[in-house]
Amino acid sequence: MILHRTAAILLLASAGLSRAQTAPAWQPEVRRAEATRPVFAQPTPEIRRALPVDSPSPGGQSPSSPIFAIPTPSRPAPEIRKALPVEPTGSPSSSPFVPAPEPTASPEESPAQEAEVPYRPSGRVEVDPAPSPSSDKNGDIRLSPATRSAEDAAAAELQLANSIYARKVYDYALTEYEKFLIVHPQAAGRDMALFRLAECHRMLGNRDAARNGYERLLMEFQTGEFAGAGAYRLGEYLFGEEKFEPALIQFNLAAAEATSDEVRLSALYNLARCHARLDHPEKADKAYGEVAEVKTDNPYRNYALLALAESAAAAGRKDEALERFSSMATAPGPDAVRAEAAVKAAALAVESGQKKKALKFFELVLGLKKPGEWKPVAFLGSMRLHYDLGDYKIVSTMAEHPPMTLPDEAAAEMLLLSANSYRQSGNARAARATYDRLLIQFPESAPSQNARFHRLVSMYQLNDPALWAETEKFLKESTNPRERAQVHLLQAEALFKDKKYAEAGPIYGGLLTEELSDELKTKALFKLGWCQSQTGDAAGAVKTFNEYITKNPKSPTLASALIQRGLALQQGRDYPAALEDFNRLIADPKSPERELALQQKALILGQQKDYEAMIAVFKELLADYPKSSAAGQANFWIGWAAFENKDYKAALPNLEAARTLDPGQYTERATLRIILCLYYLQDRDALVKTIAKYPSVAVPVEITRWLGRQSFEDGDYAAAEKFLLPVAADPKTADPEALIELAEAQIRLGKNAAAGPIVARYLESARDPSRRARGLQAQAAVALAGREFDKATQLCDESLLLQPEGRLNAEGRLLTGEIAFSNGNYPDAARAFMTVAVLYDDASLTPRALRRAAD
Repeated sequence: MILHRTAAILLLASAGLSRAQTAPAWQPEVRRAEATRPVFAQPTPEIRRALPVDSPSPGGQSPSSPIFAIPTPSRPAPEIRKALPVEPTGSPSSSPFVPAPEPTASPEESPAQEAEVPYRPSGRVEVDPAPSPSSDKNGDIRLSPATRSAEDAAAAELQLANSIYARKVYDYALTEYEKFLIVHPQAAGRDMALFRLAECHRMLGNRDAARNGYERLLMEFQTGEFAGAGAYRLGEYLFGEEKFEPALIQFNLAAAEATSDEVRLSALYNLARCHARLDHPEKADKAYGEVAEVKTDNPYRNYALLALAESAAAAGRKDEALERFSSMATAPGPDAVRAEAAVKAAALAVESGQKKKALKFFELVLGLKKPGEWKPVAFLGSMRLHYDLGDYKIVSTMAEHPPMTLPDEAAAEMLLLSANSYRQSGNARAARATYDRLLIQFPESAPSQNARFHRLVSMYQLNDPALWAETEKFLKESTNPRERAQVHLLQAEALFKDKKYAEAGPIYGGLLTEELSDELKTKALFKLGWCQSQTGDAAGAVKTFNEYITKNPKSPTLASALIQRGLALQQGRDYPAALEDFNRLIADPKSPERELALQQKALILGQQKDYEAMIAVFKELLADYPKSSAAGQANFWIGWAAFENKDYKAALPNLEAARTLDPGQYTERATLRIILCLYYLQDRDALVKTIAKYPSVAVPVEITRWLGRQSFEDGDYAAAEKFLLPVAADPKTADPEALIELAEAQIRLGKNAAAGPIVARYLESARDPSRRARGLQAQAAVALAGREFDKATQLCDESLLLQPEGRLNAEGRLLTGEIAFSNGNYPDAARAFMTVAVLYDDASLTPRALRRAAD
């Protein structure tokens, strides 16, 4: 009967253990009519992170996008280093986490000493056998009284299990703990056995069995240090399964029941983590605050402070968060923690527009010896900020010395930033080389996708002849509508730069219906109108600019559109409409297009022959813009108007200014009018100097004829010849007087051979006696120079017959004397000279005749 009772107890214990191991975790066992707390409940969604996690797109950064993203580190779950080792080491103690060779005084009493238990390689542990039952003479088996009490037996079996557990033989310890729990279901130390049974499973890698063991412990015990330890372990499992609400219950129990400060602190930290995941920010902050208050022997303090800062940021308390992160970054502490705080402080500084302050935080990280995973983040963030601030040279220099631990994606973005910096600073060649390097090293990375287009831009800047072929190749490979539109725009820009407006215009027009940003479409619309103006499509340009002005009434480029529309209207001869646009721009003194508007308005007034108004507008242009590129044109037309009004003196300064300011346009046009003004003013000296300075200007014949005659009369025969030769060169314009004066000047200069043909031309038309006599005398002088004395005498005599008196007669007599003198007939020569001296009282001829007579 005793055996039957014992077997029944064993079966019931076994059944109870089986139920405990297989019962669902959400159906806690009810003991002593007191309901235990549920082990876990359904999890709730995880809260959002305090700071962004995803990395940003590596394309060029717009001002509204985050400068960088901060990854939240994979912080290890809190580990109890001393009170909760992964494997028990050292001598056993009474801690629930460390196996002990004997039961502890709390929660159960234990003998003071323990007999040594031999350990054999087979893993079996032998103890003194209990007394065997004896049989009587009838064969009935009777149990003899035990030598030890039941309590002592239970304590001994628990002690045995603990000894094996202390030696880390977990598979055998597991068996002994199960035996103890079955045989002694009511014995002291049951909570210890349940906990260490689960620990054995955990150490052996039996995760499910270990988890069930901790749940079984907590079904039976809700107080005590072993309950606290089991709750902590179960909380770890639940947290890993993202069942944060039931995990929170377990960590709360662990914090309340733990006797170790480290276990309590670890449980409290995990409790805060659960609250954070369950979106209980106030409770999480309270728990993190309690953890942070412990300043000594606290491995979780820095993480708690970080969590508090992240919580403040998530709640919108950005200034508080920045202050917390900043304090941690600048305070003494582990480099990795300081680095994380500095990077997150930089993120908040960027968000609030304090980019230079953010740079200081990044520099702090880069200056630490062991920033860990934060160094690449700080390096890349620093590069992005320098790029945004326009420090392109710094960006390129940083790219030459990257951290060795830089991930591939970050290295790709580094190259993209470096290439973009070269391009922005005008070094298109270095930019092109860096883009090529990026595409070769990281062809599939996101920055490489961005680089493909920017590489084409650098080719555009280099005027690379292969640009068109590369853009066509890009268009064949790309299916992204936005990318294709940007490349089409690049093609149009390249054609526009080469002034191929007829080819660029249709591409700009096609871009208006493609997937392009509104800003780029606006630019394309403007360029389309420009191309239409340049190709003579004035009506199309007016229509395009009408659309542009309607859609962009407040655009910074509105003035440019107005001036271009005005020019197109002017080109189409719609002067009133053009003047409306120009007057609209002139009314705005700050408009950059006002100068051009004044110029074009003046020209339109000139086209309308309103010269007075034209001069007024040009004078306004010169007064407001004295260094205007149109100053030469304005001065010319002001001078031109004065010239047309015969105010030659007033015209001269403006015409001279036009020639000086714009010699390419007005050297010839202004100089010709200056020559005419000087001619009409009879300023021969200035006229001669001007003609000499500008020999390429075609001087009117009437002016050179006048200058030749004046020079001849003054006895400047060289000048006379110079000015009269062009007159004589054109048979249609040469008058007889110019021919004879030129011939006489050449004769006096000793150029008789050149004078002969001209005299002959003169005599062909000389019918008047006096003119003919003058021609015959010139011909006689030419014959005399050729020592044709008879011919010279005959010609001279004929001239005297035609002019029996007067100055020509005197000139003929002097010439007769010169012929006789040259022939050696001095008496006849003397008579001829004296005859002139006696017969004529002339201021120039009489003295000359007397001198020759004396000779």
